[in-house]
Amino acid sequence: MAETSEERHGAGRSGWGLLVAGALLAVVLSAVVERRQAPAVQPASAPAGAFSGERALAVLRDLVGDGRPHPMGSPANAAVRDRVLAQLRQAGYAPEVQRRIGCTPTYSGCGHAENVMARLEGTARDGAIVLMAHYDSVAAGPGVSDDLAGTAAVLEVARALREGPAPKNPVIFLLTDGEEASLSGAQAFADSPLAREVKVVVNLEARGTRGPSLMFESIGNDGWLIPLLAAGASRPVTSSVFVTIYQLLPNNTDLTVFKKRPDVDGLNFAYVENPTHYHTAVDDLASLDPASLQHHGDNALGVLRQLAQADLEDVLGLAVAEPEAGDERRLGLVGVADDADDLVEVEIGDDIAFEQLETGIDFL
Repeated sequence: MAETSEERHGAGRSGWGLLVAGALLAVVLSAVVERRQAPAVQPASAPAGAFSGERALAVLRDLVGDGRPHPMGSPANAAVRDRVLAQLRQAGYAPEVQRRIGCTPTYSGCGHAENVMARLEGTARDGAIVLMAHYDSVAAGPGVSDDLAGTAAVLEVARALREGPAPKNPVIFLLTDGEEASLSGAQAFADSPLAREVKVVVNLEARGTRGPSLMFESIGNDGWLIPLLAAGASRPVTSSVFVTIYQLLPNNTDLTVFKKRPDVDGLNFAYVENPTHYHTAVDDLASLDPASLQHHGDNALGVLRQLAQADLEDVLGLAVAEPEAGDERRLGLVGVADDADDLVEVEIGDDIAFEQLETGIDFL
């Protein structure tokens, strides 16, 4: 059957439409993939107030030393602790060592931990912010990603925050000991008088050696924390799916011990790709992707800057209000509806009306 002229012209228009649609789809997909990647590592020459992955990597190499495992109570652990103290002093802080026994009901175990703490004083007294990572490792490996990279990120954030204006809310930099031994250090801190002023905890972790730094868990009232993360971090990645998966794993983090306090809110970050290196001898510098370290730092510094200036008295202890239809917010989330087949993605910076979203979406 021969085509008519009109059919040929219509087919041509349809073909061009498919090409244009395909090109637009490719652009959108590439943008989504790009947003899910860890950012480029910032050089050591980056502005003093920025998080530099190269600077953090230099700190990390110093902390790793000869690469020996450094579980709680070992001589290697004490050596890492001393290097953490030296880094904080070099950044202009007066760090302290908190030596306490922590007994964690979750594991029915106790440990004598030596936490390292430093404080950036604030101008208000409505509560303190904690930025936390652990410096101990398992006995099986050097623990570079889990969690010396988190420790190095905390140290670089501590340095960068001193370059800006004084925060409204004091910031405590807490490098815990004994996370791998029943969360002993975090529990020891949480049980101490020093923790009474704490209102928000941000924790850095890893269950792999590369990939983007994911905000995989929030505790307490996260209704005010998520917008601060979206506003402060340049490339935040989160999903209600992450915490569901995390709850199926036989793992906890230092943030777990703060869940018992209804007056504490928190965010948990981790990168999780290449999990076969987790808790092994090859959790080393060679396996670490520096871009993951950069992303950890970008997330931590971004949300800390927002939290440091937040009015804690107005937001803490409040119930999470249900959004009304038509209420437009700037979201930085991936939401999953109650129907698991219905996935709704919302990119950072998108202005979305809640009435446009499917009901039942869990935004953490």
